[in-house]
Amino acid sequence: MMDATKYQIGYYPPPVEPGHVYEWMQKDHIETAPAWCSVDLRDGNQSLVVPMSLEEKLEFYEMLLKIGFKEIEVGFPAASETEYEFLRKLIDEDRIPQDVTIQVLTQCRDHIIRRTFEAVKGAPRAIIHFYNSTSEAQRREVFHKSREEIKQIAVDGAKLIKELSREYEGNFLFEYSPESFTGTEPEYAVEVCNAVLDVMQPTPDRPMIINLPVTVEMSMPHIYANQIEWCSKHLKYRDAVVLSTHPHNDRGCGVADAELAVLAGAQRVECCLFGNGERTGNVDAITLAMNMYSHGVDPKLDFSDMPAICEVYERVTRMHVYERSPYAGSLVFAAFSGSHQDAIAKGMTYRKEHHQHRWDCPYIPIDPHDISRTYDADVIRINSQSGKGGIGFLLQQNYGYNPPPHMREQLGYRVKEVSDHDHRELSVQEVLEVFEDNYVNNAAPLNVTAAHYTQNQDGSISANLTLRRGSRMIQCGAAGNGRLDAVANAIEQAAGMDFTLIHYSEHALDPDTDSRACSYVGLKWPDGRETWGCGTHTDIIVAGVRALVSAINTGKQRGRPLDFITENGGTIPMGMTMTQKILAAHCGQEHVKAGQLIEANLDIVLGNDITTPVAINEFEKAGFCDVFDKTRVNIVLDHFVPNKDIKSASSPSSAGSSPADTASSTSSTWARWAWSTPSCRSRASSPPETASSAPTATPAPTARWGPSPPAWAPRIWPPAWPPARRGSRCPLPSVWS
Repeated sequence: MMDATKYQIGYYPPPVEPGHVYEWMQKDHIETAPAWCSVDLRDGNQSLVVPMSLEEKLEFYEMLLKIGFKEIEVGFPAASETEYEFLRKLIDEDRIPQDVTIQVLTQCRDHIIRRTFEAVKGAPRAIIHFYNSTSEAQRREVFHKSREEIKQIAVDGAKLIKELSREYEGNFLFEYSPESFTGTEPEYAVEVCNAVLDVMQPTPDRPMIINLPVTVEMSMPHIYANQIEWCSKHLKYRDAVVLSTHPHNDRGCGVADAELAVLAGAQRVECCLFGNGERTGNVDAITLAMNMYSHGVDPKLDFSDMPAICEVYERVTRMHVYERSPYAGSLVFAAFSGSHQDAIAKGMTYRKEHHQHRWDCPYIPIDPHDISRTYDADVIRINSQSGKGGIGFLLQQNYGYNPPPHMREQLGYRVKEVSDHDHRELSVQEVLEVFEDNYVNNAAPLNVTAAHYTQNQDGSISANLTLRRGSRMIQCGAAGNGRLDAVANAIEQAAGMDFTLIHYSEHALDPDTDSRACSYVGLKWPDGRETWGCGTHTDIIVAGVRALVSAINTGKQRGRPLDFITENGGTIPMGMTMTQKILAAHCGQEHVKAGQLIEANLDIVLGNDITTPVAINEFEKAGFCDVFDKTRVNIVLDHFVPNKDIKSASSPSSAGSSPADTASSTSSTWARWAWSTPSCRSRASSPPETASSAPTATPAPTARWGPSPPAWAPRIWPPAWPPARRGSRCPLPSVWS
C-alpha cells in the first residue's frame, strides 16, 4: 500500500542571497564539451550481477581509449584482488597512453588509502579520488557524528593522501567528493570542500578536482543546478579547482542533472556508457555527448562505430542495450508510421536535390550514418503500420525502382497485408519480393510472347501479337497511335476487355551503360479500379509492353475471370477464385461466374435454436418425414444456453439442463425429443436421469411424434437433455468433446 506521508523533501536548496539571479538560467545550450571521466570500470562494474573478469575489463578499457576518454576510473583497488591486479597490469605493461589519466577510488580510511597507493605506485599519471559521506541522514543515522567530526574525517584523509603522494613513485592528481552531496546542506558541503582544499593547496597548473555527486537523485534538475552554481561561487582556490559532477539516475533525470550542472559551472562529468551503474545507473555518456553533437558541439568522444560499441558492451557486461536507448538503441531511428516515413523520405530527397550539408531531416535528430547506422535497416522499417512513402523510398534507395505515387499507395497496401498476416516486420529484401511478385514482369495468366510492329501510312502503328494463356495461344492484332497503344488495343479486342491507360512513365534502372529500362503502366477499368504494372528490359518498348501486361494481370488476379475471345468467336474461360472453384465442384460444372444461379450439393447444414423449431413446424405442415442426410444436419444451441433469466431457469419445465426451455413450446419439444433420437442415443452411454443408477439405460422417447422419431431427426450441438431431477448433472458424452 502506498503512503506518501512517509516522504518529504530531503534536499537542501542553497542559501537565499538577496538580488542574486542564477546565471545558468540565461543559457540555452552547452557551448563547449566538458572533460569526460568514464567510471564504467569501477561504478559500472560494481553494479553488475557478474562483474567483469580481468580480460573483459582489459577489452572494455581498450574500447574506452578508442572512444577517446582521457580520464578513466579503473577501479577500487583496495576492494578486491581483481581490481588490484587490473591496475597493476595497466601500469606494469605500460598500457596507459601519455595523454590518458587513470583514476582510483578510496574512502577516507587509513588502511584503504595506503593499499590504494601500493596499487597505483609507478603510474605515469593517476587521480587519487577520496571521499566520505556528508549528508545529514548519514551523519545522524550511520556515523552518529557531528558536522565537525565528519569534516575532520575528510581533512585527515586529505593529509594522509598528501603525505603518501610524496612517498610513493608516481605522478598523482587529487579529487575529493562529499558523498551524498544532494542530501547535504550546500553551505556545509562547501565548508568541508574548502577545508580539504586548504590541506591540498592546489594551483592553476596543478588543479584539484572537487566532485559534487548526485549519489542519490533527490531533487528536480534545476535545484541541483542552483546547488552547483552556488558552490562554484563559494569554493576557495576557484581558479585551481576543476568542478566535477557525478549524477546517478534515481529520478530518471541524470542527463538533465548533468546538462544543467555544466550550464551552472561544472567543468567535468563522470559517466558510464549506456547509463550503467548502481540502482538506476549513472548518467549516460552517450546521450550526453550525442546531445551536444546534435547541437553542433564537438563532444570530443567518438561514437562513430556505435554498433561495435554496443556489441562489446553487451558481451562483456552481460547487460542489454535497450532498444529505445537514445542514439544507440536498435529502434531509435526506426520509423514504422506511414506519415513519418513519408516525411523522412521527402526530407532525404530534399537534402539530396539541394546538396544540403545541414542536417534537419524530419523525425531524425542526427544523421544515422554518423554512428554507422543505415537508412534501410535502421530508419525506414516496414510493418503493418508503414506507408507508401517509406516503402517507395526503400525501393528507390536500394534497388533503383521509382514507382509513381498511386502505384506506391497500392503497393503499400499489399506490403502491409503481408506484414499484418505474418504479424512481423519485413526486411527490405522482402519488400522487394512483394513488389516484384505482384507487379514486375507479371506474365500470368496473360502474356505477350511475340510482337511485330508496322508503320501505317496514316502515321499509326499496327501491332501483331501472339498471346498466351497457359497452353492456349492466339494470334491477334490492332492499330494505335503508338506501339504501346496498338498492343493495348489488340489485347482489349482479343480478350474482351475494356480499360483506359491512365499512366505511363519510364526511367533507367541501372547506372551502367547496359542499363535496363523500367516502365510503369496504370490502367483504369469500367468498375473504377486502378491496376498497376512494372516492366523491365534492355529494350524500352519491351519494358513498356511488359508493364502493360503486368497491369492487366494484376487487375485480373483480383477481379473478374479473364476470357479469351477465340477466332471462332467463343471464349476460353480464365482462372476462377477459390470460392468459385468450390461452388463449381459442388454443382458439377467446370466453370461458374458471378451472377450465375446454381444448385449445389451441401456438405453440412447448420440450424440454431431460434430458427430450427420454426423449420420443424414447416416440415410437418408440408408432410416431410425425412432430410437428405441426418448426419449432415446439425443444430447449434447458441441463444438459450444458459437460461436468459431467473424466471426461465426456475420454471418446472426447465428442470435439468434443457437449453431450449426458454424458447417456444416447439423449441422445448424438439430439444427434449432430440435425446431420444437414434442419432443421439448412439453417441452417448447414458442419459442424465439414469446416469447414477443405470448407465446403459435408454430413456423412453418423449417427443410428440411418438416412440418412433422421424428419420430426419438432426443431431443437437451440444446434445439436449430430457427433464431430470433438480440438481442432477451429467457431463457431455465423449463424442461431443
